[in-house]
Amino acid sequence: SGNHLITFSDPNVRRVIFTNSFLSRIPPILFQKFPSLEYLTVSNCSMSAINTNTFSACGTLKYFDASSNFITTVDGASFKSCAALEVIDLTGNNFDMISGQLFVNNPMLKAVYINRPPAMVLV
Repeated sequence: SGNHLITFSDPNVRRVIFTNSFLSRIPPILFQKFPSLEYLTVSNCSMSAINTNTFSACGTLKYFDASSNFITTVDGASFKSCAALEVIDLTGNNFDMISGQLFVNNPMLKAVYINRPPAMVLV
């Protein structure tokens, strides 16, 4: 649930990994507690969506791995505050649609990994 993050913080943490857990969302407080976070992995968890406010303070994030979840929705402005973002891995999810405008505010972006199911629409 992210409640344990309320009492723990470390400005030197650069990598956080959640894998094979029941994490259903990324707590927005994560980036406040770890302001130097560069690598975030939330693979094989229980996430179903990525919301706009999740990454509002993600200024140093370079790598985001949300592979093998149950994500069907990514809000259109989800990554707008992530100017340093270089790689996003969203493989193994169940997207219906992804906006072509999703990454317009990510000038450093080098790779986006998405497996495209037959019914997925890129708009």
